[in-house]
Amino acid sequence: MTDYTWTKGTQGTASTAINWTPAGVPGANDNCIFTAEGVGDCTFDISSVNEIQIEDTAEGLVIIVNDIALNGLKIAKEGLLETTGSYTLSFSGTPPYKSNKCFIELYIAESPFRNASARLNFLFDITSTSTTDVYFDCGVYPAVVLNTSNFTPEYVAPSLANATEVNMYSLSVVSGTFAPISTIPSANDKAKVFSLVRAHARQFDIGISVFNGGYATWSFQAMSSGFTIPISGSAAYGTTTFTFKKMAISALTDGADAWAKIEQASRLFLDDLTIGVGASLKAAGGSAIHLVNRPTIKGTWGFLPIADGIYHPKEGDIVGVRAGGTGLHTIETSRLLYGESNNAMVSDPNLTFGNDCLHVDRGIKITEGADHPIVTTPGTGVLGVKNAAPKVLILTVDNRTGAAFGAGGAGPAGPAGPAGPAGPAGADGADGADGAQGPAGPAGATGAAGATGPAGPQGPAGAAGADGADGSDGADGAQGPAGPTGPAGPTGPTGAAGADGADGSDGATGAQGPQGPQGPQGPAGATGPAGSNGSDGADGADGSDGAQGPQGPAGATGPAGPQGPAGPTGATGPQGPQGPAGGSSAKQTCMVRLLNDIANWSSTNVYALVTAPGNWTAPANVNFNENTGLYTVPTTGVYRISWSIAFRFTPPGHVQNSRIYVNGNYAAQGAGNSTGNWPVFGGSILLELQQDDEVGLYVFSSRSGTTLVGNNLAPGATQMSINEVG
Repeated sequence: MTDYTWTKGTQGTASTAINWTPAGVPGANDNCIFTAEGVGDCTFDISSVNEIQIEDTAEGLVIIVNDIALNGLKIAKEGLLETTGSYTLSFSGTPPYKSNKCFIELYIAESPFRNASARLNFLFDITSTSTTDVYFDCGVYPAVVLNTSNFTPEYVAPSLANATEVNMYSLSVVSGTFAPISTIPSANDKAKVFSLVRAHARQFDIGISVFNGGYATWSFQAMSSGFTIPISGSAAYGTTTFTFKKMAISALTDGADAWAKIEQASRLFLDDLTIGVGASLKAAGGSAIHLVNRPTIKGTWGFLPIADGIYHPKEGDIVGVRAGGTGLHTIETSRLLYGESNNAMVSDPNLTFGNDCLHVDRGIKITEGADHPIVTTPGTGVLGVKNAAPKVLILTVDNRTGAAFGAGGAGPAGPAGPAGPAGPAGADGADGADGAQGPAGPAGATGAAGATGPAGPQGPAGAAGADGADGSDGADGAQGPAGPTGPAGPTGPTGAAGADGADGSDGATGAQGPQGPQGPQGPAGATGPAGSNGSDGADGADGSDGAQGPQGPAGATGPAGPQGPAGPTGATGPQGPQGPAGGSSAKQTCMVRLLNDIANWSSTNVYALVTAPGNWTAPANVNFNENTGLYTVPTTGVYRISWSIAFRFTPPGHVQNSRIYVNGNYAAQGAGNSTGNWPVFGGSILLELQQDDEVGLYVFSSRSGTTLVGNNLAPGATQMSINEVG
């Protein structure tokens, strides 16, 4: 196993050995690592590797152009996964992360995909052994397909601290199991959230018989066309048995008017239920919701509480098949009900019974047997198929031996009819062989030939014979097996209440209770009548003198006196220290332009500072040093830096570019160029700069040479402007 690090500075393919360090093409057992060492985009055209790792320092896109088989995926930088089509990343083997629990590690809160379209075009297919327990790290996933393994919703320490949500575009469980491993949940198990964000009926596609979502919250997307909640016995989910503790219905994708529904005659059992803003949960007849805790309704729903924790549809309840009903509001006249899949009762207009007649469209299928299945009684008949060769449709009537349907017994032969007239003479027979010559007799006279008589008419046909006698009844067939037990009859009415029992005898007198507390104070009594006035007292002694009063107001100012003579001039005092520089409301600005060619200067495969003593022009700006090519920031603030670079020509297969550095560190990169003559390109960026920061313009070329700038960097169009904007 080898760790290959992407080091290409421009876009390249993963199958090119020189683009990696060490040089070589990664194989099925090797790891592909993306860091700051390679800033170019990688067209990933390898179909099998061990791991792909995108570190937090990576800069270029990883563009997937084919399906990939791999063991692990680690992502620590958002927005770098891209694709040119719809491709699958197939994970298999033993999970490489978190003590062999996870195939995927996500160290970011945002999406690892370049945009929503890229996320839509990816599919993660996870397959492991039937004995492997697979967990899910928190983060953003594309569509996910699960196979074979034991998948669990339980908590695993997230790569991003404090993350709780597994955000999947959609989830399909094809095989394996999905259930908690422990029967006792932790607080972290209860805090985990699985969110499905695809507003589609297939956002949750389950092909296994049992699905247990554990103690996590499962969030489904309501849809403008309606989403069916996964519940055991639901026609939309086949025979799968579901267990959830907490569920949320969201409308984040389709927005207002998106809705979900609970199928008719279904029961949803939860601890907690949340209906999100804009979402609506609709009810169907016979459905019900049972909750341990009160629901959180931020949108709307069609249920009313009928008891603590039990909610039925507002439109009224319909008893489903599981509860002994039909699950239907109405049924048309003469229709016959029959069971369909998932405990649903249905009817058909071509299966009816009326006017003592059963109507069946096209045909009735009858299973063959050795004899009619039941013993008939007078006034009845049984139609069956006898397993003879060939098969015969038999009608057995009135407890008689069955006969082929529609065939009568053969009658006796009728009497012979009268002989017909003689037929015409037969043709002359062949001449016999010549006899031996006799003696010659005398010659006789020649007789005349007789005429041939006409043919007589054909005689009439004989009369038909009489019908033959009925054959004897066949022996009774053996008794058929007992039919299945019929459904239980309805519960009988409640019996009448029994007579009241006789009153019990009085109990013994209880012991005297303790004395009660003192009652509150009563209200005050009415005021009594006023008493008579007393006699006047003797005059008191004179009081002492009072304190002096406050000073009176000042008198008016008198007229000014005449001005006195001027005094002698005092000696000049020492000069005070210089005060701080006054603030200026003017914003800082600088515009520099390269005037002439620069000789004997080179930049090959590295970014180099453009220094041009005597060739830069920076009119009326003391903050730009023409000798060093650096601008010194005079005041702290926000600056817009714009620049352009012009090259006289760019050889095919080479790339030239530019960057802005602050204090020797990379801050921004311009748009690059790979072909053409006299291209002008550059960039613009807002940066928050500190006083005395140094800003410089750097250029880069993959073309070797010692006179790159002198012969190629164009004056006049190579410039940089720095303007304070805030």
